[in-house]
Parts: sequence; structure tokens; C-alpha cells
Amino acid sequence: NVSRDLMTPGTLIVGSDIPYPPFEFGFAPGYDGFDIDLVDAMARKLRLKVKYVDTRFDSIFDDLRNGDFDLVASATTITPERRRYVRFTKPNFDAQQSLVVVPGSAIRSLKDLSGTTVGAQDGTSGEAFARDNTRASQVVTFPNGQAVIRALKKGKVDAVILDQVVVNFFKQRGQRGFKAVRNISIGERYAYAVEKSST
Repeated sequence: NVSRDLMTPGTLIVGSDIPYPPFEFGFAPGYDGFDIDLVDAMARKLRLKVKYVDTRFDSIFDDLRNGDFDLVASATTITPERRRYVRFTKPNFDAQQSLVVVPGSAIRSLKDLSGTTVGAQDGTSGEAFARDNTRASQVVTFPNGQAVIRALKKGKVDAVILDQVVVNFFKQRGQRGFKAVRNISIGERYAYAVEKSST
């Protein structure tokens, strides 16, 4: 019985870093996106109500462990480090990162990042990749994908590493002033996270 594991019987309380389109975006209580649609469908099948808690990604796993919610649904990459302190559902999305620059930039590859300032979203695998796999002189983090792109366009960073699907979403919504020059496959898969003891 799933309800026995819930903080509030009959209600699935979900932590999510909003906005992170196309996975989660909009305004309470009418959130939208891939994660929102999938969690809502799961909750309907389990006959549960859903309550979303907008939470910063850099603290979302600590908040889960502190009992602030039952589930993390926030374009969450399965990593060995995270597996040490949370359990993951089955993967629900295969993801890639994108190297993004402004038009006219000389940066075309990861090698070109040597000595540059690279932006990423705080606490994400894009940040970890930028720190561990580039020779950037500095990695600067921002609270969400929109802020990462904004920093690039304002010249605060030379390039960014961000989820490919997020970059594509911004482009489809008509945003200009940036372009993805390379997609980076690092075997990322997204899933939802629960406390280690949760069934």
C-alpha cells in the first residue's frame, strides 16, 4: 500500500525545481511539463492527490531526506553519488547535454573551453560535467536554465553546458541569441527519487 509510505495519507507531495522547461514550468497550482504530466498520471493510477513543492535543485535531495516531500520529480539524473542516499524509480528519460554559445563565438568544442568561463545550473550534472571534463578557468552556476541562458546572452559567461532538451525548448519558444554547437552524450538517464526506506 503506497499510502502507508506517504507523509500525508492520500497525497503525494512532490519536490520539483520550477521552472525547468520542458520538464516543469508554469505557476501554482497549474504547473505543466513532462514531469508534471507523468507524475499526475502515476498519481491518478494510484488514486492519490498531488501537491507540488517548488524547491531549489541544489538542496532538493537534502529536503527529500529531511521529509519535506515524498518524491523528487525534477529532470533528475541518476548518479552513483545520489544513489548513496536516495532510491530511484525506473528511468523515464534519456538525456544529453549541449554546449551552447552566442552566435559568432569561436567556441566549437569542449577543447575550446580551455581558459574560458562556463555557466551551468547549480547542482546539476551539467555543472559536474563542466567542472570535471573541461579546462575552463571558472565554472559559474545559476539557479535555473533560464538564468544560465540569460547569463550567456549578457556576456557573463563564454559558454554554457545545459540539458539539450531544455535548450531545444527555449529555441522552440522563439528565444534567440544563442546556439548549441555540440551535443554531449554522457549516458544520462532521468528518474524520480524517493527516500532509501520508501517502498
